[in-house]
Amino acid sequence: MILWIGNNIDGLIIGVVTSILVSIIGWLVKQGILIMVNKSSKYSGKWIQLIYEHNNYSGIPIKKDIYCIKHKKIRYSGKLVVNMEGTIERFYPEFQKHRKWDVIGYLQGDVLTLLYQSQEGQKSRGCIYARLYTDFEFRGFYLEEHKDGRIDKTPVIIKKDRNDW
Repeated sequence: MILWIGNNIDGLIIGVVTSILVSIIGWLVKQGILIMVNKSSKYSGKWIQLIYEHNNYSGIPIKKDIYCIKHKKIRYSGKLVVNMEGTIERFYPEFQKHRKWDVIGYLQGDVLTLLYQSQEGQKSRGCIYARLYTDFEFRGFYLEEHKDGRIDKTPVIIKKDRNDW
């Protein structure tokens, strides 16, 4: 009888400790302190976005951003399903390093469609439409509307960070 109680107490302690750890990890992920990236998809991970002034994707990029993306592999059902989500952080130009956006989107075949919106008070939102150009590199445009109703079409390259392959 005493042996049986001892074994059950050990199991109970392990169960309680495991529950507490799972709760803490869930809270850290929800707060954005801990980012869980699904490595089962080759499209999850860190990506670099290069923004160009001219439509030929050459020269020196005028802006550079880092994407941290989680991609969920799903079977195509004929319906649009968000299968990418993450954040974007500007790292160039230096004076815009504080800029951050949330991003959601859809990857189907070689077409990437993303919607982004700033995390800060400044209105900054738009969409990106890009096609797979080479392995781990998309080329396309982002569209952004201005207060005067004008819509910019700016060329972008989004490529996987080589350290994250």
